Amino acid sequence: MRRDVTGGKRGNGHQLQQERRRVRRPDPRRVPVGKPDPTLTSAAGLVPFGAFLRDIGVDQQLRRCFGHLKIGDGVVYPMGAQLRLLIDANLLGESRVFGLENLAADPVFEFVAGGSVPSIDTVYRDLGRFGAAEIELLEEVMAEHGLWKKELAKLELVHLDIDTTVEVLFGHQEGALPGPNPRYHGRPS
Repeated sequence: MRRDVTGGKRGNGHQLQQERRRVRRPDPRRVPVGKPDPTLTSAAGLVPFGAFLRDIGVDQQLRRCFGHLKIGDGVVYPMGAQLRLLIDANLLGESRVFGLENLAADPVFEFVAGGSVPSIDTVYRDLGRFGAAEIELLEEVMAEHGLWKKELAKLELVHLDIDTTVEVLFGHQEGALPGPNPRYHGRPS
């Protein structure tokens, strides 16, 4: 058993069930709240991950392949940086652009993003710059880094897991098409 911040015992649900006890929520007015600590982060793994990606040339490749989508003196968030931002967000478990709002509060995420996390409107506008050719090129870049031929040749068995999840939309988002989700058959996805 561990003690929580309020001094009560914590156990797993099965144990509480065996003891015929109910979960008792603490009085939130009695939980001590300290000063905010801007040095705390949940994104510390981005630092070595970013170093790894830079070492294998991902940053340079993203700039070279997609830099032409945003050019000019007024560009604040170059396309290569936007794509790396989305890679970093995905590593932290945020697979949707909307999740950037939560990550923007993390000091390390903000730092590796270049000191400022763009608004989700900016990111969506930038993603709208991708045409069929750019999407195909991005898939090639992903495949190149995801399928290292030398390493794969050494393996006897490889599992390839492709996520075919269809996200149902509950609005009128641009580009949504009727999807095959059996629960929401025909809904925009």
